[in-house]
Amino acid sequence: MHELSIATAILDQARQQWDLRPGERLSKIGLRLGDFAGVDVNSLTFCFEALAKDTEFASVTLEIERTAQDELQMAFLEFDE
Repeated sequence: MHELSIATAILDQARQQWDLRPGERLSKIGLRLGDFAGVDVNSLTFCFEALAKDTEFASVTLEIERTAQDELQMAFLEFDE
């Protein structure tokens, strides 16, 4: 289940960016996920939620935009002050 390692990498990258924005709250992580990327959306969402539970990421929403490509890319991070 490589979705667990993908979810871990997403949270690690988000943490790095969040650390650069002290005092702000991360509210949403946006991904672009291609139909041919070989990633199961339900498994990825499950893994993300399991890893985020009881952490500072617990209230962060994962928004996945599906594309017709083979991409897997962090599209955006949304912060609130």
